[in-house]
Amino acid sequence: SSGINAEYGESGDISKVKKVLFCSGKVYYDLLEKREAAGLVEEVAITRLEQLSPFPHDLVAEEIARYGAGVKMSWVQEEHKNAGAWAYVKPRLNNHLTGDAKISYC
Repeated sequence: SSGINAEYGESGDISKVKKVLFCSGKVYYDLLEKREAAGLVEEVAITRLEQLSPFPHDLVAEEIARYGAGVKMSWVQEEHKNAGAWAYVKPRLNNHLTGDAKISYC
């Protein structure tokens, strides 16, 4: 396993992506379903981190670098914001964003 499972949409054209959703675990499959139902397959990329500790900094940096500066990045989890991995992943993901970009909670 590479540590990251990324889903870019049917065309695989990353230039069409407007938002990237990072997640971990089975919420990935729920997001795939909802993205398809909403007709956002080309505009929303979904990236599942296979393991969070140790954090896959090199793989996350590569993944973030694929997208343009205007692409929004969000973390999605099933748990409430004050539970789950959000507090752990937020500073680690932000570490790889450039300029004023910040990861948001979705």
